[in-house]
Amino acid sequence: MILSLSMIARNIDNPKLFALVPAYNEEDLIADFIKALNEKLSQYTSDYMMIIVDDGSQDNTAQIVRDLAKDYPIHFI
Repeated sequence: MILSLSMIARNIDNPKLFALVPAYNEEDLIADFIKALNEKLSQYTSDYMMIIVDDGSQDNTAQIVRDLAKDYPIHFI
């Protein structure tokens, strides 16, 4: 998915890039994933947003994402 998004970002004059990420009970992986995705997206443009969609996780996924949103370009749903 990221490769196709990066191809789009390179082909327009004023790139805006959005990464839509579903999350459900991902507390063990979400922080590392967001950091890695941020690193990858920033290689293509500085104008990007990660949209994290939590579908009712029963663990700490939501809190981890909220905490990361203070330091990363994240919109949390």
